[in-house]
Amino acid sequence: MRQLGLVLAVLVLVVQIVKGLSIETSLYPLLSYIFTYEDGPLRRGLLPTIFASLGITDLADIGRQLARMHVLLITVLAGVLLARMAQLPYPADRARRWLLWLLLGSAVLPVLAATTGYIDVLLALSLILIAALLAQGYTFSAAGVLLVLAMQHEMALVPGLTLFAAEALLAEAQRKRVIIAGVVVLGLSVGLLALSASYQPGLMPLAEARCADMRPAAHNLVAEVWDKYCVRQARATMVSDFTPTRLISLPFFLLVYGVMPLALLFFGYTQARSGGTALKSLALFGLMAAPYALITIAWDSDRFIILASITGWLIVDRWLQVQPLKGTHSAVGYMIAALVAVQLAFTYPAIDVYGQKRIVPPNLERHYLVDTRQFVLPVLAHYNLTVPVFLRPEICIDLRCNR
Repeated sequence: MRQLGLVLAVLVLVVQIVKGLSIETSLYPLLSYIFTYEDGPLRRGLLPTIFASLGITDLADIGRQLARMHVLLITVLAGVLLARMAQLPYPADRARRWLLWLLLGSAVLPVLAATTGYIDVLLALSLILIAALLAQGYTFSAAGVLLVLAMQHEMALVPGLTLFAAEALLAEAQRKRVIIAGVVVLGLSVGLLALSASYQPGLMPLAEARCADMRPAAHNLVAEVWDKYCVRQARATMVSDFTPTRLISLPFFLLVYGVMPLALLFFGYTQARSGGTALKSLALFGLMAAPYALITIAWDSDRFIILASITGWLIVDRWLQVQPLKGTHSAVGYMIAALVAVQLAFTYPAIDVYGQKRIVPPNLERHYLVDTRQFVLPVLAHYNLTVPVFLRPEICIDLRCNR
């Protein structure tokens, strides 16, 4: 029975990853590679600096290396999730296995597979590593991983520090050490971000020159992405891009990507009912919701929902480890199996938005898979609401979409 479960997990992993897997880097993430640390203290400079030190400075070469790294990392992520499935004892950790099955069958893997060139897969792997290090008591090692990750993208601080806060709530024995490590990471990160913000205005003339010199004229999205966002991204800060009203669109995105968030709420509610203080349970629910606030600083709502799902899974998984669920009904297992099976038939808007060159051609995917936008677009039309950019069916960056 256990071996059959692992075989099924492999099949689900393959189907979910192949649905969204892109093997060509999108143009937008390449905008971050016009600067390195040689230009001064700046945000998101770690990978560009590493590439430059290896002599990889041409945008086309950077794109190819990022695509190779993406395929490698998504393979490693699949291996890590499969190893987690194999390691969880059954039936002792039945609830944790069910939760992992829901992750495998959710939008997480297809969307991660489509985000070639972004750090999303690296971030997912790093969050899993941070959670494991915290659970094993390697608090300052976890802090080091988070600090390095934040040097590549400050977005990592939100889910990373959320995991530190959850560990402080769940592991009383090492609470003081976890809090100290989290505060150290936060302090150093805020200092680095403040330094980069003070230095950023001086980089604008250099950004304009490099955006013009490095412009990939032959790329099909150069006018829509490079010309519009290159200088703008170099100028942007969390303060300038903060728009709290974007949270209004979150429920509509959850209608499209919502199986995993709803499942996390179910497991969290079950945990809260099975024991523990109401205050602790409420705090953990708040931490599970915290990463969704990232939607207020960018329109990449789909990516943030996936990131929040991974963070929520790690919190609930740790919660179940510290406080095992009392009694599990087999009916829940059947319900989860049905949800996983249904999810295998779904596709997601992010696959179109981020998948530059997908393994599965868009026409084939649209013919055999269910576009989850069909559930939310009628609602928006009924109430005369504007369709958020990433839900518009006509947006697809794969050249084969219009064939």
